[in-house]
Amino acid sequence: MAEADGRGRVTRRRVFFVSGFDPNGPRRYHALYRAEAARQGGIDGNPIEVGPLRLSPGAARWSVSREGVEAAFEMLRWDDIARSRMRRPLPALYLLMARTFAAYVFTGAFFRLSRLRLVSTLVGLYPPLMMLLYLAGACLAGALVHGAAAGLGAPLWLSVPSAAATAWGVMRLSKRADGATLVYYLMADLGFTADHAAGRAPEMEARIDAFAHRIGEAMAEDWDEVLLVGHSSGAAYAASAAARALAAARPDAALSLLTLGQTIPMLSFLPGAKRLCAELAALAVEPRLDWVDVSSPADGGCYALSDAAAVSGAPPGRNPKVISARFADGLAPGTRRALRGRWLRKHIQYLCAFERPAGFDYFAVTAGPERLGPRFAGRRDSPRADRRNRFGAG
Repeated sequence: MAEADGRGRVTRRRVFFVSGFDPNGPRRYHALYRAEAARQGGIDGNPIEVGPLRLSPGAARWSVSREGVEAAFEMLRWDDIARSRMRRPLPALYLLMARTFAAYVFTGAFFRLSRLRLVSTLVGLYPPLMMLLYLAGACLAGALVHGAAAGLGAPLWLSVPSAAATAWGVMRLSKRADGATLVYYLMADLGFTADHAAGRAPEMEARIDAFAHRIGEAMAEDWDEVLLVGHSSGAAYAASAAARALAAARPDAALSLLTLGQTIPMLSFLPGAKRLCAELAALAVEPRLDWVDVSSPADGGCYALSDAAAVSGAPPGRNPKVISARFADGLAPGTRRALRGRWLRKHIQYLCAFERPAGFDYFAVTAGPERLGPRFAGRRDSPRADRRNRFGAG
């Protein structure tokens, strides 16, 4: 890796990005980066040039240029895994719901998550509760049709199939409405996390190993900084990939890790996530790693301002630095009003432009002239940072 100067200034950066559970793939994230970079460049008066998306088997890349810095972006893809997990039929989704609910409740993970951040944990109840409402509504509709048919003197061979068809139609309508309600999408997301912890997602472990290999290759090349970014549930997979890449890298290799709106405890609090917990513990004390975790209490879709390593049982270490994105300070009043009630849009705000980037600026980090560690060296941890071990005392 090339040597940056004493202030951590760089001219060549390699950026790897791991999304959360999202079937949309790299076109969405390239378009988002390009649009929001244009907004941020207009706000700052410092244009950001974003190159076209280049797709090849297993890879998605684009270039970014700003302030004399050239950044090579690569999205580490697992959208195909998300798509395959979302193609479950309705009965399989209800089985997944029951299995996931049991995994979190009967292992104590739900209780620990509630103590960490109640609002975010209650958000996790939205999919199963809505699915139960859907089921109840379908049964009620079927019962009403059956009752009406029976009242008209229809025989059972006609009334029962009519009731069943009505109930199934209601369930199908609930699936078609998921683009607006996100119930089944969120259930698939939560269920995949539980399946991964239970060892039922070997394809994800193989993909993380592939991520680590790609990162390791970049760490051996001539870059001023190799920056790994993980968003939402992708933060857990980015952390695992970072730990595996560093374990295989030479002693003088270095890596920067940025986690945004992380939901790592959703995985690490489950009993089967022992490997992730060990990797988090290794990252906490890793001197070759600069890890900055950015979140906001205004984001109900993450475990805001929690030290993912410490709350998962790791002893106190140098990583991560836990800071707030300070949405209230960084966003104009009009933007904050526009985000009210749009919790999913708020969850991706970390990847978007800020009118007054007082707490965090994604484009300064990914396309600016400073490495992650020196950029935040003078920034104190949030006074609300939670580092209490949720598996032990305190």
